[in-house]
Amino acid sequence: MVHGVVTAGRLDPLPPATDTAPSAPGWTSTSGPVLLVLVGAAYLALAQFVIWLNDPVQLGAGFWPAAGLSLGLLLLTDRSQWPWILAGVAIAEVVGDLAHGYRGGAIALWTIGNVLEPIVAATAIRGLFSLQGFLAPLRNLVGFIAFGVVVGPLMGGTVGSLGTVLFYGMPAAVVWPKYVVGDALGVLVVAPLLLTWSARPMSRTRGEAAALGVTATLVTAIVFRNWGQVWDVALPYLVLPVLTWAALRFGVRGAALVGFGIANIANATTAFGYGPFAIAGGAEYGVTLLQVFLVITLISGLVLAALASDLTDSRELARQQAAHAAEIQRTDQFRDAFVGILSHEIRTPITTILGMSHLLRKRHASMSVETREQYLDDIGAESDRLRRLTEDLLVLSRAEGGQLVVAMHPIAMKHLVEAVIARDRARETNHAILLKADAEVAIVQGEDVYVEQVIRNFVGNAIKYSPAGSTVTVSVASASGGVEVRVTDEGGGLPDGEPDRLFELFYRAKGAVATSSGAGIGLFVCRELVQAMGGRVWARPAAVGTGAEFGFWLPAATWLDGDDA
Repeated sequence: MVHGVVTAGRLDPLPPATDTAPSAPGWTSTSGPVLLVLVGAAYLALAQFVIWLNDPVQLGAGFWPAAGLSLGLLLLTDRSQWPWILAGVAIAEVVGDLAHGYRGGAIALWTIGNVLEPIVAATAIRGLFSLQGFLAPLRNLVGFIAFGVVVGPLMGGTVGSLGTVLFYGMPAAVVWPKYVVGDALGVLVVAPLLLTWSARPMSRTRGEAAALGVTATLVTAIVFRNWGQVWDVALPYLVLPVLTWAALRFGVRGAALVGFGIANIANATTAFGYGPFAIAGGAEYGVTLLQVFLVITLISGLVLAALASDLTDSRELARQQAAHAAEIQRTDQFRDAFVGILSHEIRTPITTILGMSHLLRKRHASMSVETREQYLDDIGAESDRLRRLTEDLLVLSRAEGGQLVVAMHPIAMKHLVEAVIARDRARETNHAILLKADAEVAIVQGEDVYVEQVIRNFVGNAIKYSPAGSTVTVSVASASGGVEVRVTDEGGGLPDGEPDRLFELFYRAKGAVATSSGAGIGLFVCRELVQAMGGRVWARPAAVGTGAEFGFWLPAATWLDGDDA
């Protein structure tokens, strides 16, 4: 609050608050007595500095930063700490005024105004608005300006100006506007800096931040230099592009910091008679012109920063909503497909197993040996089908939930493939399964259970889509620092333009849907398992004939001295 005696028609202001105020966490953890001492000492020291800066030239300050310091601290701290902060402000106010020999009645009104103003503003702002966004979105900034920059200074400035009017005989028309505008600008300059100091900075480079700081300082210094030219009055507009840069690239925090620097440089140079406002307005109107400039500039910068923040938040919200909607759609599709699997792919083998086992139990005595063996073979095949589907569904559920964990162990791939093929040959009577393996095959890293599952899925897929009596060839060879396993059939080949899509979840080629049953998850499971083990999968036309080749590659075990099996 600008107050004090009027010397030669000018007011002697008290201190500004600078960016020496700690961030919110520091103040919150400070004990009450220590907080009182810190606030009082800072307030008193800054008061003496402002008087030293402005008193010699009898021009007065363009703004009263102490109002911003008081309000900023109340907004940053718990209500339980408010009495200590306000006591520090009041004590510093009284001590400083007594040191200058001001009258007791004036000191009392000035102190009341300085304490009342931040209480009113902080109570309204914290009760009606949220400062979690650090003056953003725009609604928070509007509330801060309405109560912190307008309502609070009107109340505090009115009470404080009575001290000068009643005890020093100054006209209210001269004193009251200086009090109100000075306090409002003090809040506008200092409080945003305090409120955003602990905010998370935007993801910009330090180089850009340094360039912005240097540019803002140089431009403001150039603007507030006496050039002695008629275009001096147009120079203040040069700070607007710099403030726009700060607002758009660094948000409210950047606009607050650059605005703080511009305001302090402008106030100091104007106080010593430099710059367009001191020249154009002279000793009487220079401060008024400076105040108009600062109000327009600072509010414009903060509003632009808040709007930019709102736009960024809106885009992020839209992106999150779109992602959420896509996830919901994907979940719905997954649920529908999963229900289809349960209702058909699982029910079919279960029905077959139950039906044949029921017939065996009822009629086994009257059945021929060949019939019983056929029934048992069918039950075994359907049981194996059900087991494979269950394994695939288990992997699918883990993959979809992000919980697919693979234990990496050394695997003798050649021996593992031989064991899997031997079991498949024992069950398969309609296809020949041929194994081709290099004499020496590298040891790979992975989980053998999952590798077996991939091999069985590829071999089963080849058998399903190739004619009876044809041959399925499984090749194992070292390649590119690992091992390749290729399964080639003699079927109708791959659909045009669809090899990569075959590994998508629930995808089935058009021809496959009409010719054979399936859930469209086996190849997806193969891809997920192989990728989880650090490998890759592929589907391509067979090198010879019209069939298809499905294969995968796994890296060699790097922790072993040898790589042969």
